[in-house]
This record gives sequence, structure tokens and C-alpha cells, in this order.
Amino acid sequence: LYMQGDGNTANFGAGSNFKTTGDNAYAVYAAAGSKAVVNATGGTFETTGTNAYALYNNSTESQFNLGNDVSVKTGGVGAHAVYADAADAKIIFGDNTDIKTTGDNANAVYSANGGQVSFGGKTFISAGEGGYAMLADGGKILSSANPFTRTLGPETAGLYNITGDMRTTNNGNIDLRMSEGSVFTGKTDQESGIIDLVMQNSVWNVTGNSTLND
Repeated sequence: LYMQGDGNTANFGAGSNFKTTGDNAYAVYAAAGSKAVVNATGGTFETTGTNAYALYNNSTESQFNLGNDVSVKTGGVGAHAVYADAADAKIIFGDNTDIKTTGDNANAVYSANGGQVSFGGKTFISAGEGGYAMLADGGKILSSANPFTRTLGPETAGLYNITGDMRTTNNGNIDLRMSEGSVFTGKTDQESGIIDLVMQNSVWNVTGNSTLND
């Protein structure tokens, strides 16, 4: 799905399935300047090609509202699964989200240049070799019921199972509230910005030297 032009809206029902097999073939793409809105009540988004992002919001003020029961998977080299790459480009998930990359250098969740990604409930995330589970490069990755009304503040905790590293650069922000039973296997690299994890009766399997706020 390729969205361009100013102000387009796409609505999808439960069980929608988007899959691409070619290189640079995105499953859902909001092009720069489109100010698009995507509303979905769950669905599957999958790509297999090199640099084929699954959910790619590249437009200022565009918003993807994905709802509950979402699966996002990529298999190609450099194929990021969830990528918000513009000021106020937002990708919002509800409960029961599964995000996975298996190709080299493919980030599972990637926010850059003011892009924002949020999670509203149970979330499973894993990244392949050389990719990050979460990378905030001048963007935000948050857990909150209303994630885009504040910089840091009260959040809604969710159950997380995260396999892969977290990193912030260019004053990026990863801010998660991890409820009881959550598991994080990986390390954190707070090069520039904030990594703020609040873990309630949860497990962190540390795989290397790590830096973070909490």
C-alpha cells in the first residue's frame, strides 16, 4: 500500500494481510508530504526482500493506528519492521503486538528524525543479527495509553518480551513501563538521549555492557 498526496485515509478490518516479496517493496508506506492516516483493527504485515520495510511512515503528521492483534515480520537484509522517519510521524499499536526481523541489519522498531512509535499492551519484539530490537535515532519509542501528549510522564505498563538490543542516538528516547512477567534479553546503549525502563517483577537478561537512566 503506497500512500501519497495530502490527507488520504485508509481503513482496514481485522484479518487484513499485506505481503511483499521484492526488494525495496514496503507493505504499508506513507510517502513524504502525504499526511496520511491508516486505521486498522489488527492484521499481518510481512516482507521478504532487501530493504523492504513492513510499516514505513515517512511523512510529517501522518499516523498509523494499528489496533490490537498485529503481526509485523520482515526477512530481508536491512528490512526494518516498524519505521517512523519524520517529525510527528506516528505508528501506534494496541494490545497483542508481534514484531520480528530475521535479516541482517534489520531493526525491529526504528524511530528517527522526530518519528514516534508507541505500544499499548502485550508486545513481543525480536531482531536479527546486526539489527536492534529498538533504535531511537532522534525519535521516540514509548509505552503509553496516550503516548504523544507528553515528553516523559505517567505511562500505562504492558507485558513485553524483547529479544535484541536497545539504542538511542541524536537525543532519541526509549521509555517503557514493563509489567510483571516481562522479559528483556539484550543490552542497552544510551549514546545520546534517554533509555528509561521501569520493570515491575520482570527479568532482564543482560548480554553486554549497558547504560540507561533507570
